[in-house]
This record gives sequence, structure tokens and C-alpha cells, in this order.
Amino acid sequence: MPDPELEVEEIKKGACLNEVNKRKEDAMKIMSLGKMPRKVTAGEIAELEKPWNRYASPGTRVEVAFPDDFEGSQVWGVLAQQKIQNGLDHIMEAPSLIRKIVWAAENGYDAVVQSNTFDPGIDGARLSVSIPVIGPFRTTIHIVANLVDRIGIVVPLPSHVPYTWRLLRTMAWTGSSPASGASISTARTSKKRSRKSPAKRPS
Repeated sequence: MPDPELEVEEIKKGACLNEVNKRKEDAMKIMSLGKMPRKVTAGEIAELEKPWNRYASPGTRVEVAFPDDFEGSQVWGVLAQQKIQNGLDHIMEAPSLIRKIVWAAENGYDAVVQSNTFDPGIDGARLSVSIPVIGPFRTTIHIVANLVDRIGIVVPLPSHVPYTWRLLRTMAWTGSSPASGASISTARTSKKRSRKSPAKRPS
């Protein structure tokens, strides 16, 4: 004769297993997308994912990924050597980034966060998928705009200054009034400029 107590235990175990599987299926999966192709090992990926997942809520998993290699992907290295990074690399990277974000949407990701602070590929990707595509630049600006009247932005190189102003203009951030003001300086000169008046917005 089957033991009723054992049968009840088996049913409970099966129910628990189903609950665990359901939780796995319901877990949110977010992709943190790098801006350019990069060859990394599984161990390196695991290290890159650690800081992301420290901020994730229980049941949310953040996975790091990179776009596939594409013709012209070396332009970033060339511009970096010449210290004239003016946004050209971001324009050339956009198609590959969009393809990767479309792939993410088709493979179960609930959202994609671009890890580069200049938001490359964000606008085109938002037109291509229904999942949220988050850019850290515009997200930060919009949050800070609710807290303060003026914003200072520090960028790595002088060539980033006009590029950053162009990005701000796409967000309707004109800097034409104190309530919508912003100043941008490079990392090397930010300390000196903090003692003086902020740099004027280029026309």
C-alpha cells in the first residue's frame, strides 16, 4: 500500500519545484550593452556583471553584452589616439547596437541599458523594439532637472563639449534660462572653471 504521507511529501516537493521554475520564468532579465565590440571570457563577463547585479532588485538579473563586430569599429581607437572624439564613433556604432538590442528583445530580455554615457544607438533602438531602452545620459539629466536649477557636466575631452551640447539640444535643453541652464567643462579644467564663471554654450 502506498504511504499517504510520502505521497503528500512528493506533491509538496513537486509544487515547490513548479514554484521555483515559475519564479525563474517570471524573473526580469536586463541587458547592459557596451558601446563597441569586445572579446571577453566568461570570467570577465561575470566580473563585469557583479556591480550591475548589486543594484538589481531580487528576481532581476543584469547580463552584460556587446555588439557584434562591424566594418569601421576601429574608428574609436583612431579618434582616441588623436584625442578628437567628436561623436563619429557613436554614429558608426549605431546600426550594430540597434541589431543587438533587437536581438535582446527577441530573446527574452525585458529592457536594455546602454552603458556608455553618450547614449549611442538609443534613439534608433527605441524605434525598433517595444521593450524599454535606457540611456544613462538623458536619464540622469531628466532626474537631475527635477532637483536643481542649473547643471554642470564634466566631459573627458574638449571635443566632447560641442557634442554634449548637441545631445542636450535633442532633449530640448537649450540653456536659455536659469531654469534650464547647464555648463560643460572638461575633466582637466573643471577644477579651474569651478572658481570662475561657467563656460558659455556655443551658438
